[in-house]
Amino acid sequence: MKKTTNKLLLRTGALFVASAGLVALMAGTTVPAQAATNGISSITMTPDISGDGKPDVVAVDGAGQMILYAGDMSKKPYPFQSSYPVIGSGWEDYDVIAPGDFSGDGYNDLIGLQRSTGNLYLYPGNGKAQFTTKIQIGSGWSGLKVAASQLNGDKRPDLVAAFPSGVLNLYANAGGNAFAPSYPQVGADWQGYTLLPGGDLDRDGKGDIMSIAPDYTLYLYPGLGNGHFGDRKVVGTGWMGLRSVTSGVDFNQDGYPDIMAINPSGDLLLYSGCAAKVNYSFTGPTVIGSGWTAPVIPSAPSSLGQRIVAKAQATLNTSRLSNWPAEEWCAAYASYILQQSGSGAPYVTLADSFHKSSAYLTWINAGQTPQPGDLALWDADNNGVANHVNIVISVNSAYSFTIIGGNQGGGAGSVTQATVTNGTYGGMKLMGFARPIK
Repeated sequence: MKKTTNKLLLRTGALFVASAGLVALMAGTTVPAQAATNGISSITMTPDISGDGKPDVVAVDGAGQMILYAGDMSKKPYPFQSSYPVIGSGWEDYDVIAPGDFSGDGYNDLIGLQRSTGNLYLYPGNGKAQFTTKIQIGSGWSGLKVAASQLNGDKRPDLVAAFPSGVLNLYANAGGNAFAPSYPQVGADWQGYTLLPGGDLDRDGKGDIMSIAPDYTLYLYPGLGNGHFGDRKVVGTGWMGLRSVTSGVDFNQDGYPDIMAINPSGDLLLYSGCAAKVNYSFTGPTVIGSGWTAPVIPSAPSSLGQRIVAKAQATLNTSRLSNWPAEEWCAAYASYILQQSGSGAPYVTLADSFHKSSAYLTWINAGQTPQPGDLALWDADNNGVANHVNIVISVNSAYSFTIIGGNQGGGAGSVTQATVTNGTYGGMKLMGFARPIK
């Protein structure tokens, strides 16, 4: 079982105020026209923000619009109100966190982590699916995985954050839209884990958290009410191939926190929490929505993808070029193939340099199906940093494809081919794909 530790790590966080506009409410359909066009990037379950006393879902579409799906379990087969207003814009650069009433004013709020800056913002709710002026409550949060739960016994929603190093810190809500002045370490070895809120899944009156491990096992970490956790419990296995997993809210209002996620077909799935009734597990899934497809990703020009594949195949079993790094030359090889194929992507020697979108590359998360000519990126250390890159040659599914790459077995000095199954290769975890677009 994973144990927790009690080291004290400090982190700065200033309090600032910034203006934020509200978008006029706009009605939609079961899947709003704008969502159908732009796709759904993420979903987040939240305690009631619309004012009807029922939990809700907020979705961010491919254009950065935030759409409210007001929950209503009396509606069949889709448990949402019949209109889906747009309640915000400019959310394409944010991770959305639903802490409940963080500000303590009686209305549930949202928190946004801006990925490009690392700034953390509180969006105080007004109980009418609107938010007042946003407040900056932290900085330096880039690359952190964050979840909210009531963890230290004072009934205020707190945050926990997992660092790329694997450290898990508690950020206790001190009231007044601020965190307590110290941020204790409450866990370790969280590299590669997806951090999720747990609500109070075990029904002991103390907030919990959950995680999806690199092997796709779902774990519950029972909160002890003092900011720390008991031994983790397995509450599910095989949690792969799902997108935008969100949890910690009792959406179906049966007394147990639930999980929602989107499958590769674009179905919205509800996993109902069972807690102590069935060993802290979940039942389902039940399909509660359709058409929740991901935003359309630009396809590489077929001629570019074909040229990349042909160039890679032509170099199979050849030796490393003398001007490439003597070790870990997989990125140099991938850059060479791109340039030889006519891509304008710059030459790089680190695999993680491909782990972002640019004018020449579009990033695609794992779970979406690659196409021939894409670059597959791999994480060997479960720290969110790519250690290896190779080129997709042919595709069977999102987690099964053939690759060619350098420095990947068969002798460090030669180019080899391999087949990927179940999203793992050489003990490494698939992070996603970089698609050359020009």
